[in-house]
Amino acid sequence: MVDSLARQGSFGRLLQRIDYDIPWCRYYVVESQETNRNYRQIDVACDPWGLGRYGVSIQVALANAVDVGGIRVPSPAAQTLYLAVKRSMKGELHVGDAEQLADAFCQDPDGAASLLHDFLGFEGGRLARALQNNQSNLADELQAIRSVCLRSRRRPEIIAKRFLFGALRCAHRTRRPTGIVVAIVGPDGAGKSTLANGLDLALRGAFRRVRRLHSTPRLLPPPSQLLGRPGRDSHLPHTSSPSGRVGSIARIVYLWLDVVLGWWPKVWVPRIRSTLMLLERGWPDLTVDPRRYRLSAGLQLAKQLGRVLPRPDVVLVLDTDASVTHTRKPELGASEIDRQTQAWLALARRNPQRLEVLDARQPLQAVLADAVSRINDRLALRHFDGGGAAVALLSLGTPTREGSKYWVVPDRDRRARWFVSTESASAGLMRSGIFRPMHRRHAFAVLARDYAMRASRGRLGATRLTVDPTAGLAPLISQHLRRSGVAICAAAVPKDGRGRAVLRVCDQRGRLIAYAKVSRDVDRIEQETQTLEQLASLSLTHFRVPTVLAVFDWHEASVVLLEPLSLTGTSDRPLGSAELDTLVELAGITDDLRSVFAPAAGEVFVHGDFAPWNSSRSRDGQLALWDWEAAHLGAPLHDYFHWRFQRVTLASAGTLADIVRSAIKPPPALRALCSRLSIADEAVPDLLRGYLQRSSGDFPHASQPAKARARAIDLLDGRP
Repeated sequence: MVDSLARQGSFGRLLQRIDYDIPWCRYYVVESQETNRNYRQIDVACDPWGLGRYGVSIQVALANAVDVGGIRVPSPAAQTLYLAVKRSMKGELHVGDAEQLADAFCQDPDGAASLLHDFLGFEGGRLARALQNNQSNLADELQAIRSVCLRSRRRPEIIAKRFLFGALRCAHRTRRPTGIVVAIVGPDGAGKSTLANGLDLALRGAFRRVRRLHSTPRLLPPPSQLLGRPGRDSHLPHTSSPSGRVGSIARIVYLWLDVVLGWWPKVWVPRIRSTLMLLERGWPDLTVDPRRYRLSAGLQLAKQLGRVLPRPDVVLVLDTDASVTHTRKPELGASEIDRQTQAWLALARRNPQRLEVLDARQPLQAVLADAVSRINDRLALRHFDGGGAAVALLSLGTPTREGSKYWVVPDRDRRARWFVSTESASAGLMRSGIFRPMHRRHAFAVLARDYAMRASRGRLGATRLTVDPTAGLAPLISQHLRRSGVAICAAAVPKDGRGRAVLRVCDQRGRLIAYAKVSRDVDRIEQETQTLEQLASLSLTHFRVPTVLAVFDWHEASVVLLEPLSLTGTSDRPLGSAELDTLVELAGITDDLRSVFAPAAGEVFVHGDFAPWNSSRSRDGQLALWDWEAAHLGAPLHDYFHWRFQRVTLASAGTLADIVRSAIKPPPALRALCSRLSIADEAVPDLLRGYLQRSSGDFPHASQPAKARARAIDLLDGRP
C-alpha cells in the first residue's frame, strides 16, 4: 500500500527508493514543496517474519496498534516490547532511554509484562520485574534479552531467508544502483567547483553520502609521479609544453586504463551504496582542452577510447560568458575560454539526452536550483513513475489491502502507462484492448512480456496494485450508463501524461461496453464532445466517429463516455485510399462545423492528430477515427503531413528527406490529393513549411520533436 501511494506521487514526486536487507523495509525520498527543504524522507518498517535486528517486535507493534487522535500507534505494551528489544540490540543506553522504557511500561504494566514474557520468555519476565520494581540499572536484563534475540536470528529458517533476500537485494542494487554520477564540465573559471560545493549540500537529503572526483578515478598514480617529476600547478594549466606524439598517446592510454580499472572500486561501488558521485571535467575534457593534459596528438584515439568507457548519469555543461570568466581565470585568454565553451555546447547538441546545458551567467542560486532540478528529473526517471498517471490511479480507486487487482505496466522510461485487471484480462496487455503494438515484431515482444507477467503473477514486467473500486470512477460510469456491474478492466495513460487517461469499461462478463476519456483539460473535452456530436449529425461516407454516450464532471476533471469502435491490425501503416478519402471529406465538411469552429479564408477542418494509432480500417471500408481533442481549422494538407511526420519520428517509417522530396516534387498520389482539394502543386512546399513552423503548443497531444522539425525546415531550404 505504501509503495503504491509513493509511486503515484501522494507524498510528492518519488526520487529514491532504497531497499533494506529485510523484505518490504524501504526508505523513500520524495521531492518536497517546502521553501527551505528540498526532500522529505519516508522510512517504512515491515518485518512479518522477524528477520531483522528487532525480531518480532515490529510485527507485535503493528498488530497491537491503537487509535490516538486519529493516528494508529503501538499500544503501551507493544511499545515496551519494541523499546526493550531495540535498546538491547543497540548495546547501550543513552540519556532518557531507561526513562522512556519505564514510562511505556507504567502505562500498562500487566499487558507489557504479558507481551515481554510471551515473546522473550524468562528474560522478558525478568525485565518486567525490574521495571515493576523501578530498578534504575537495566544493563543485565537488556543484555539477557539481546542473547535471546541473537539466538532467534540464528535459527536455520531465519538464516536461510536472510541469505536469500540479502542476495536478491544485492543483485537488485547492482543492477539498479541508487547512487548517481554527476559530471560538471566547462572551461576554467566557469564555476565547476562552486557548483559542486553547492550540490554537495543541496543533494545530501537524497543520498546517503557524497564523494567528489576530479577528471579520473585516480586509482593509478599520476604520470608525473611515475616519472619522478614535480606535479604541475593546476591553476596554470597551459604553461607546460605539450608532449610529443608518442608521449601524448602513452598519456591517453594511461589515463584510459586509470578510468577502466578505477571506475568499479571508486565510482560504481559507491554508486551502489547510494552515493552521490560529483565528477569535475571527465573524459571528454581531454578532447576539449588537450593543452591541459599536454596532448599534441591522439585526439581521435581519445574519442574512440571514450566510447567504450562507462559514462556519468548526468553531465552538466556550464555555458558562461567568456569575458566574465576571463576575469575570474585570467590564466586563459577569453578566446580560449570561448572556444572551449563552444566545444562543450557542440557536444551537448549532439547528445542532448545525456548532456544538460546550464546557463552559468545566472546568479549562483539560480544555477544551483536549475542543476538540482535536472538531477531530480533524472532520479525520477529511474523509478516506475506513477506521477503522470495520477488521473488513471484516481479513476481506478484508492489503494487498499483487499479489492480489485491490477497489473501496472510501465513503458521504457519506467513511467506507468497501462493498468490491466488481473481478473478480466487474463492474457495481459495484448488482450486488454487498451494497447495495439506498432508492428507485428512488437507484438511478439509484448506477448513474451505478458507471459512473463502472468507466470510471475506480476513480479516481472509489471507492478501489482490493489484498489477499492467503489472509491473510483466505476460507480459514476455505471450510473450514467444505467447498467449495474460496470468495472474498469483496463486503463491507459498518454506518453506525455498531461492529466489524462483512457479507460476500458466492461460489464460483469468482461465484455467491452464503452471507453471513458478522463481529462483535467475541461475545455478540450468540451470541444471534442461538441465536435463528435456535430459529426454524428452528418452523413459521413468515408469515416466514422465514436458516439458520445454521456458527459459529466468528476474531481476537477471532465469525463466523456464513448461508444467503442472496432480495432483491427497494428497501429502503424502507410496512407491508403481510405485515409486519403477521409482527408478530402474532412475538408468538404468545413462549412457544416460552423457551430463549433468559425471558418476562415483558406482554412479547412482538420483532425489535428491524424495518425495511424488514432484510426483503424474497418471491414466495410470506412475509417474509424477517434481522439478529436486537437481538431481545429488549419491549412490544407496539415493532416497529410502530420501523418507522415508522426510515422517518421515515432515509428521510424521513412525519413524526413522523403517528406521534403515529396513536397518539392509531389508523387502521383499526392498530386491526385491536391487536385481533389484544389491545391496547386507549387503550393505544397509552403504548406509543409507552415505545418513545420507552427508551434507545437498548438498541438498539445501531438509529438513533434523540435529537432526533427528544424531539420526538416533546413532540408526544405536546401541546407545540408
